[in-house]
Amino acid sequence: MTIYIIQKFMKKFILLFFSPLILYANQNSIKGDYLAPSNKVNSASIIRIYKKENGKYAGKIIYLINPEFKKDINNKNKKLKNRSLVGINILDNFIYDKKNNLLINGTIYNPENGKYYYSSIKFKQNSIYIRGALDKFLLFGETRIWNKYNKNIQQKF
Repeated sequence: MTIYIIQKFMKKFILLFFSPLILYANQNSIKGDYLAPSNKVNSASIIRIYKKENGKYAGKIIYLINPEFKKDINNKNKKLKNRSLVGINILDNFIYDKKNNLLINGTIYNPENGKYYYSSIKFKQNSIYIRGALDKFLLFGETRIWNKYNKNIQQKF
């Protein structure tokens, strides 16, 4: 009987102690650099996903690989058409959803057409699945897969 009580206590202790660590690891495992292939052949961007001071997540372009264009020429705002793509946030305002272990309620900017879309991000190991859609329910859109970028490994895009 005593062993049973001790085992039960140990299970609760382990769950209480390690659950926040596992949740923290999952929530922060998305941070880092990702290779984002373009719709264009042999073109890609490296996107850095980070947590902002307000606790929301964002992602900015840190490098362009064989770009078709280097400026934000397709932006609908004429004042922004001449800005460099490197350094702009293309992912913004994502909130971490603990229950479903994904980022929700964000937006993604597509410099290829100058449009913003509603977005969510699901992450699994070294990849993220980014859903961009016209509607808040994410029904009318598409999902793209970005893999963690490792500069020491030759990666295809």
